[in-house]
Amino acid sequence: MSLSSRIIFGVACIFYLLSWKYIRQLLTEVNREQAVCRVSIWKWHKGWNAHRDLFPASAVRMRLAACMAATIALALIAFCIEARHMLAAVQR
Repeated sequence: MSLSSRIIFGVACIFYLLSWKYIRQLLTEVNREQAVCRVSIWKWHKGWNAHRDLFPASAVRMRLAACMAATIALALIAFCIEARHMLAAVQR
């Protein structure tokens, strides 16, 4: 792996960990409001819907979506860099 793709992949990992932090925060807020029906971390997408109903204007969901988008974008960029290096090495 090239240095640039390692750095980009490292930053993507940071955004990935932040995504899980916001998922836990989202579920904590939902489970605090809904004592009857608790949402598991493995089914966090159900918590997303409940959170949207309980907290219509929430910054947590926007941060979570932004972190997920950043993770995917940076991982794709790192993958493209590595694919370009691989193809350049094969063509030599």
